[in-house]
Amino acid sequence: MASTVTHHTSPLRPLRRDPRFWAVELIPQYLIGAATLFFALTKWNAVRSAIGSPQAVALNTAIALGWIGFSLVLVPLVVKRQSVRVTISSVVAIALAWVLFANAYRDKTVIETLRGLDAPSTATSPAAGPAPAVDPGEAAPPTGPAGTTAPATPVRLRSAPLRGIDHRASGTASIIRQPNGSFVVGLEDIDIEPGPDYRVYVVPGDTESTDEGAVELATLRGNQGTQYYDVPAGVALDEGRWTVLVWCKRFAVPIAAAVPS
Repeated sequence: MASTVTHHTSPLRPLRRDPRFWAVELIPQYLIGAATLFFALTKWNAVRSAIGSPQAVALNTAIALGWIGFSLVLVPLVVKRQSVRVTISSVVAIALAWVLFANAYRDKTVIETLRGLDAPSTATSPAAGPAPAVDPGEAAPPTGPAGTTAPATPVRLRSAPLRGIDHRASGTASIIRQPNGSFVVGLEDIDIEPGPDYRVYVVPGDTESTDEGAVELATLRGNQGTQYYDVPAGVALDEGRWTVLVWCKRFAVPIAAAVPS
C-alpha cells in the first residue's frame, strides 16, 4: 500500500502573499507615516533644525527603531489575530504621533506683569512740589547694604527684538534690574513657534547655543504673551553682553534668541 504523506502548512503563510493581507497589516505604518509626512511638510524648518542636531537624530532614530520592533516584530509574535494586532498597533501609532508632534501645533498664552516696571521712579507731592529730575537709566536710589544704590522700582536696562532660529519668533527680550539688585529676564509680547521642552537660558556673549557659562532660568511658561524669569544670584547681567536664548532641551536645538543692548 502506498503511503500518504501529509504536509501541514500554516494558514498564515498563504495570507502573507495576499496584497489584501498587507493592505490591512500595514495600517499602523500608514498612520505614523502620514503624521510624519504632515509634520515634515508643515514644519520643515523644525525638521531641518533637528537634522543638524546629533542628539535629535539619535533620539528620533531610537524612536523609529523602537516603533519598528514593536509593531512589526513584537505584536505579530504575541497577537495572532490580525484585526486585534492591527487595532493595538494603530492605537499606539496615534498615541506616538500625538506625543511626537502635537506640541508643535499647540499654542499656550501666559501673560504676567512685573509690578513697578516702567513706572515713574518718584512721585510728586503737593507739599514737596515736583520730584527732582533723575537720569533715565537710574531710578531714585535707596542705599543698599554694601553702600551701593538700588532703584526704587524695576529698571529696564537693555532690550532687543527676539529672532527665530529655524523657527518663527517675535517679541522683545529685556534685562531688568530689581530694586534689591537682582535681575529678571523679560520675554514681552512674544509669539514663538510652539514645540516641546522649551527652556529659557542666559548665555555670555552673542551665541545660539548653550555654551560654557549658560544659565538655565526655567521652562518657558508660554510660547505667547509676556513672562518674567528670575535670574539666579551672582549672575551679573549688567556686565558684558548676554544672549537670552530659548532652547529646545529635548532635541538640543536653538529656537529663538536676542542680545539685549
